[in-house]
Amino acid sequence: MPMSTRRRVPAPAVLPPGADTGDLAQAILSCLVLEGAATIRAHPVRPSAFFTEAHRTIYDTMATMADRGEPVDGHTLVDALRRAGQLDAIGGAAAIAVMVENPLAACIPVNLPDYIRRLEDYGARREALQRSLALAANLQNGHDPGDLLADAEALAAGLRAVETRGPAPTVTVDGDMLRVAWPALDVLMTLDRARETSEGPHADVRITRRGERLHLARLALLSSHQRDTTARALEQKAPALPWRDLLETLADLAVMELRRGAPVVEVIPRPRDPARVLLRVSAGDFFVAGEPLMMYADVGTGKGYLAMAGAMALMTGDPVGPFRPTRGGLRVGYLDWEASEPEIAGRQYGLMRGHDLTLPPRLYFYRRMVGPLASEAAAVRAMVTSHQLDVLIVDSAGPAARASDPGDTDAVFRIFETLRAHGATPWILGHIAKGSIDANRATPYGSTFWRALARDLFEVRRSTEDDRRDVLAVALRHDKRNFGPRLPECGARFTFAADDAVTVTSLDLRDAPDLLRHGALPPRIKEALRREAATSKDLAERLRVDYDTVDRTARRLKKAGALVVLPDTRPIRWALAADHQPGHEPGHAPETLL
Repeated sequence: MPMSTRRRVPAPAVLPPGADTGDLAQAILSCLVLEGAATIRAHPVRPSAFFTEAHRTIYDTMATMADRGEPVDGHTLVDALRRAGQLDAIGGAAAIAVMVENPLAACIPVNLPDYIRRLEDYGARREALQRSLALAANLQNGHDPGDLLADAEALAAGLRAVETRGPAPTVTVDGDMLRVAWPALDVLMTLDRARETSEGPHADVRITRRGERLHLARLALLSSHQRDTTARALEQKAPALPWRDLLETLADLAVMELRRGAPVVEVIPRPRDPARVLLRVSAGDFFVAGEPLMMYADVGTGKGYLAMAGAMALMTGDPVGPFRPTRGGLRVGYLDWEASEPEIAGRQYGLMRGHDLTLPPRLYFYRRMVGPLASEAAAVRAMVTSHQLDVLIVDSAGPAARASDPGDTDAVFRIFETLRAHGATPWILGHIAKGSIDANRATPYGSTFWRALARDLFEVRRSTEDDRRDVLAVALRHDKRNFGPRLPECGARFTFAADDAVTVTSLDLRDAPDLLRHGALPPRIKEALRREAATSKDLAERLRVDYDTVDRTARRLKKAGALVVLPDTRPIRWALAADHQPGHEPGHAPETLL
């Protein structure tokens, strides 16, 4: 049986990836020419993605014209190529006309992103092929192992870029920090201090790969020039990754997140959650979770000690002075621009000794602050998150804002924006405006928006009548509350012992008449009438308040049953209703004044 001969069929030639994509490239180029400069700027293409030198030259020329703000169309493109001496190299003006009129190269703008993605996929595969051939040649030629490893890593990165092109990255939002990660590429981009400004969105961008920082800069997210500059810098450190695509995706996600805002939720009427109340005083709820509290006072008034007393009650669960906690074990952070950690620790130690309390561990955390709160937002957010803080004391408002102009509203907005993003309920300490120190009603120092944005506002005043150096008596006047009625005034007395013990007790403001002089008018009228009955004119002179205000307030108190008019008096004389009840001895007021 004759032997059969099998003829060897030669393998077909294998073209480089993208060698047969002329129509695809022409479709992209013709669409860009017809749509003009705005479309070219909005849809950048990596020049290396084009297979032919002619297509690369055409695209480079169009992109340069668009970046310069020049109009781009068939005529201006031909003129630019002619001036650059490249028109003949790309096939002359006829090549541009054929490209635009080619029916296989038809592309509408809505399909342009997909066409560009496909073309750049081919380009990335072609680059990977070139790198693999170069690696094989270097291996045969005995190159250094370190150089070979670098070539291999570049090749692997290029292949991963091809494989992972298109899938969405993972996105994590933590307060005002945005993290965008491409796990397959080991790339993480972190945006911090992202802000929408008059010049567009900006953010601090940190780019890492395999845990190693590659780039750190503040970027204008919608600036293609800044993104391209960043991409070129990254390509020097980690070649073959699609940095332009990654940065464009990052910018797109960041801008969407900045402009999305909080989600829209349906409002369902329901009672307030009583568990939100953290501290109470004898007059009612004092400190409520989620409601920023501001306490402002003149220097040396003890507002820091008051905040520490409240913090001690929150952490231990035991009453401290006027503060009655609803529960204990809360974690408190202290942001300090004015003192130091040893000073704060010493004050807290004094309160512990004075009240015979023990502070459980891992509940109280301190951070010395230097710059404005908004500039250290990331560090403070990390502090709140890592220690799971419930309350954040800010000492004090002025340095935290660090505004060149005390009336700078933007600085105050940034403070509350930063604090709201952290999640812990802020207890802000502030100072009194210089011009209002001696007024019956003081105001916080700086912008009026301190008063507007704080949900709870307390003014603290110290008594000047007690000359004992070891005693500090203060009154807390509730200036405003956005979520309910204001509390009556209350007081606190600090006693400083020689052994550093500090004791806080509730203070009856009737024992500090000078504090009443700056308080609300009804308690002051009642206190004045404890001594003797008086007319509205007498009360106005004694209290240094205009007559009409005193008379109106007295009539409201009469209507409420707190005052009576003595019979047969002209002008009428006011007296406490309690002094004229059967069985009551005149001159003795009820136990509770406020």
